[in-house]
Amino acid sequence: MNRRERVTMSLNHQEPDRIPIDLGATIVSSITKSAYLDLKKYLGMPIEDITMLDYVQQLPYLDEDLMTRFGSDFRLVQLPAATAPGLSVFEEGEYYAFIDRWGSKLHMPKDGGLYFDWVDFPVKEPTMAALDAYQWPKPDPKEYNVRLAQEAKALYENTDYALVGSAVIGGGIFEQPARTMGLQNFLMALISEPKFADRLMDQITDIYIESCNNYLDEVGKYIQVFTFWDDVCGQNG
Repeated sequence: MNRRERVTMSLNHQEPDRIPIDLGATIVSSITKSAYLDLKKYLGMPIEDITMLDYVQQLPYLDEDLMTRFGSDFRLVQLPAATAPGLSVFEEGEYYAFIDRWGSKLHMPKDGGLYFDWVDFPVKEPTMAALDAYQWPKPDPKEYNVRLAQEAKALYENTDYALVGSAVIGGGIFEQPARTMGLQNFLMALISEPKFADRLMDQITDIYIESCNNYLDEVGKYIQVFTFWDDVCGQNG
């Protein structure tokens, strides 16, 4: 049984020869940059030039040799989600900073920082006028998805890995509003300005539908797993 068959059987609720293994094929099944470098040093593996998949969580694209070393059955076919290509990280006092593709600013402490967190937001008030004035992000251009399709086709035809992809260009439909105006402000808007909150989530949903359709039109025939996520929780669960 090859890797793709193993994963397909598991997704169809059938018993394969063993449980599929994943390392690095999604942004919730990977390893942070600092731990990744420590692991490669421990294993005596060379350190390559690091390319980041997720700046927020500090997740790099993983080296093929490392994924092979741990027997991963999956390979990722995806561009960075929350950060547009050409992202520029800059210094701001005691922090590293960047502006994400939604116009929000993130900080990570220079001393001991492990990840970036949101500190400033483009939508300042829960009004329709604020949404009218907001510069909404656009899905990745067609040539990006064509390039990913070429990569997916090569992996599909020349390997037996199960291929994983996504085209969500931010957080989930509930999560992204909090990243655009602040969590506390968005939670209050759900109660005090429900029409505003509905429109904010609706427009994010429309952007995601367009982005995912564009991706799947080019890449969908090659991948076995398409990931989508959200983050709905509070301090009490």
